[in-house]
Amino acid sequence: VKGKGIVLGISDVVTGEIEAIGSAPMYTKKLPTKRDIDLIVSHYKLDKKLSKKVLQIIQNYTPRKKKKEFPHFIISDNEIALKAGKKQATKLGYKTTVAPFLLGGEAKVMAKKISRYSQSLKKRSSKSSLCILIGGETTVTLKGNGKGGRNQEFVLAMMKELKDCSKISYFSGGTDGIDGNSPYAGAYGSVRGYKKSIKQGLDLKKYLSNNDSSSFFEKIDG
Repeated sequence: VKGKGIVLGISDVVTGEIEAIGSAPMYTKKLPTKRDIDLIVSHYKLDKKLSKKVLQIIQNYTPRKKKKEFPHFIISDNEIALKAGKKQATKLGYKTTVAPFLLGGEAKVMAKKISRYSQSLKKRSSKSSLCILIGGETTVTLKGNGKGGRNQEFVLAMMKELKDCSKISYFSGGTDGIDGNSPYAGAYGSVRGYKKSIKQGLDLKKYLSNNDSSSFFEKIDG
């Protein structure tokens, strides 16, 4: 690299490491070693899943030489997004709190935990409008062939848990603006949305089991 420049990175990685985000292709301070690659192949048993040609390329891997380093700056990450959300929610009149934990793990499992968490906070703050902000990243074990992503699946699973809670609504969105294989950033759910789905004869559980959250929310404008 002969020119001068800087890299401005937007991190969608919960822990924020520069080398783990897609907007840092020129970061060379922490390149993977041959051992790193071998551990990944071993851990995920990729030797049984990848073609011989790909495995040969992996076996012949040698770390590229470090080239000229451009200064890297993270201009937005999970923490910055949460602070901005808290500032805006407070401005709108909500009693706002950032959860002391990060979202992680299976979306459906986390939905059960967060629904219980939000219900307990609502009982303790029954006289005030409360906004809870939670950062993180869930995962989805694909069993169906629908359209959606981790955020929309999380909201659909929340709707299943909170279908009778009229005073709690919820939103989950990806900071990169795209959720899974859908064109949306996420979804919004509430009792009103659930009742709308019932009127349309939509089977929430069926959409959830087919990982088709996006199709569900398209039908109820969620």
